[in-house]
Amino acid sequence: MNRRLWYLWFSLALLFLTVGACDCGVDALKGVTLDVKLLKPTPGPVSGKVPFEVSVSPDDATRFVVVQITPQALPGKVAETRRIAELHKKPYTFEWNSFQVPDGFYRVQAIAYDEGGGEHLSTLRLIQVSNEPPRMWFVNCHDGQFIRGIHSLVVSVSEQETLLSGAPKLFVNSIKGPETLDSKAPYRFLVSTLTYADGERLSVAAEGEDYKGNRRRIRCFPIVDNTAPTVQFREPAQSDVLLGKKFTVKFDAYDRFGVREVRLWVDGVACQKVETQSTNLSQSEEQGECQVGYAPLVGRDSPLFPIEVSLSDAYKTEQPIVLTARAVDLAGNISEPAAQLRVRVDPVVPEIFIRSPGQSELLWTSSSFTARITDNHLLEKVELFVKAGGKKIALLEKVVNQSEFTPSVDVSDVRKKFGYGKHSFVVRATDKSGNVAERTRLFLVGCGDSTDCPVGKVCHRYQCLTPAGLNEPCNTNTPCAIGLACTPGSLPVCSSSAKGSFCRQRCNPGNKFVSSDACPPTYYCSKSLKVCMPGDPCVPLVKENCGAGKHCVPADDDAGMCVPIGNVANGKACGENCSASGNCRRGSWCVYLLNLGTTSCMKACLLDNPRCPTGSRCSPLQWSFGGGKLQYGVCSP
Repeated sequence: MNRRLWYLWFSLALLFLTVGACDCGVDALKGVTLDVKLLKPTPGPVSGKVPFEVSVSPDDATRFVVVQITPQALPGKVAETRRIAELHKKPYTFEWNSFQVPDGFYRVQAIAYDEGGGEHLSTLRLIQVSNEPPRMWFVNCHDGQFIRGIHSLVVSVSEQETLLSGAPKLFVNSIKGPETLDSKAPYRFLVSTLTYADGERLSVAAEGEDYKGNRRRIRCFPIVDNTAPTVQFREPAQSDVLLGKKFTVKFDAYDRFGVREVRLWVDGVACQKVETQSTNLSQSEEQGECQVGYAPLVGRDSPLFPIEVSLSDAYKTEQPIVLTARAVDLAGNISEPAAQLRVRVDPVVPEIFIRSPGQSELLWTSSSFTARITDNHLLEKVELFVKAGGKKIALLEKVVNQSEFTPSVDVSDVRKKFGYGKHSFVVRATDKSGNVAERTRLFLVGCGDSTDCPVGKVCHRYQCLTPAGLNEPCNTNTPCAIGLACTPGSLPVCSSSAKGSFCRQRCNPGNKFVSSDACPPTYYCSKSLKVCMPGDPCVPLVKENCGAGKHCVPADDDAGMCVPIGNVANGKACGENCSASGNCRRGSWCVYLLNLGTTSCMKACLLDNPRCPTGSRCSPLQWSFGGGKLQYGVCSP
């Protein structure tokens, strides 16, 4: 940007800024109006010690003059005005050290105060503090970078803090280079590398100068490389090789300074002829983008740059395809001509038919594992194995060089070899083209249910086992007889010694309409477990064998249970808990009163031997859920 354009920009800015300062001096007392002018500095860049000069007329009405600056506001921040001088007599001049503030744009204004305290403002003036060298940098040039052809070198500057007096100058190996193509930043220079030898390290310098004469020189040291790499196919290495639907391609790619990547087009050619002497790599790539379906695959892992190819489902039969490869070096040179290889693809996978065992077949002793495998060309390898309990048990692995193969493996004891349970028989076949097929067949070793077992045994985890009887211990390896349930706990729920699991008789605890199922003597039907559980060795009100701090309450008509004795008095609300809190006192039970819908502690009694206080009778109890009456009652008026 030249000086004339710079001042035009400032003039437009000042035209905008003076709109808000047009009422100068209207607040002065006694009708005094001071004419305040900021004579120096003039609009534009300043640096170092800046002379200031203010003119005020009439001077005899002026008390003092203040000069202040305000930086250009940044987005989201409030600009803070700063006073840089206070002058009390003529001449209103001073020198300001601009190093006190960062480089940037500032608004300057002078304010004169009259004897009455009125303010009189000068017009705003826009200056740019420029004490630092221009802030410049190379966008696409760094030490050790490889460049080629006509390299479009870009120089950028910080527009917020740097205003150049002209476009930067470019030097290559201390010789003046090409002029820029641009009149403002960023500046582009087309640097030809064709006159330099491959491997030569260039000294590239850009020099810029601002309006105050501050200069900045930046450097970079790229390396010239105008020789394209070479590439040839390593795998497959010959034409007419038969490949599968999925295959890997590997390459021998070479460049003096290194290969960046290899690009592969499958069943097509590169989208355009690559110009080795074009501009930079990004421009070449933009010009050479392929249509969808022809975009190249890319390999970047040296030294063989492998690329995995997976053909689409459009390839259904055997057919020829063309592989096209190009290498790209670190400078962006692309190999020309492209390497090409014509191969055949066989997308048809082998066919597998499992003959035995049958689907979900139950195996007990010996069995044959048989399959028939065919391919439209030749098979390469066949595997037979069983997945049992998360393990792979090999049956057969054989290299085959024929189009049809019928393997069969006899297992004399499937229980010993695989164990009981559900297992999978897997057949995996690979043909000469690398296509892989796999089939799985589910089978069972052992029993499916108890009907597969001899009389007196039950099927548990695919094994026929002798079951545990009623109230006998049981576990995950010892099942209960049919009709019994393996239930944790040997004693009622409030017993601290309840350990192990036992086979219990199932029962229906009933409800208010249906009586509960009968359980053996000293057992009760648990409402939560729905099995007959044993009571404690106690008889309520007759044989209190509960130990200190507990008493016996009914669990059923002929079964008792020991619970902690509480301190809830008769007639008070209560609960029947395994802790003393909320429980009734000794000799009293927590009774649910149907007519009131509440619980209450009441003195317990035997119907055939009541011992109630005088004036009370023994009222019989019955289960609120489970129907029948009990041999117990409570003393009531």
